[in-house]
Amino acid sequence: MIYGVGTDLIEIRRVERVLARFRRHRQPAAYLAKRFAAKEAFTKALGTGIHAPANWHGVWVHNLRSGKPVLDFSPALRELLEARGIGRSHLSLSDERELASATVVLEFDPGAAA
Repeated sequence: MIYGVGTDLIEIRRVERVLARFRRHRQPAAYLAKRFAAKEAFTKALGTGIHAPANWHGVWVHNLRSGKPVLDFSPALRELLEARGIGRSHLSLSDERELASATVVLEFDPGAAA
């Protein structure tokens, strides 16, 4: 059973402007824009907004060897997810020219008491 779905769409130019200010970043703007969108989509699916423990530092995006993007969580955020009965997360990322998007689906854990 689905707990929540969140989607975010961001202009890659927005991230390019940030990168221009902070030259220490070497990652492409589209890569960062998709990760920003993933964190936004996650907080929308969770329904909390960006508040601790569901903040930028509590959610990470990784890619499996297959290339599939996945979410990882801080211990505090993992505890919140477990308390809400959320056992699985699904992430889809996409970018096209000037836009990057992310969709997150959070799933109840059928064995957990929500």
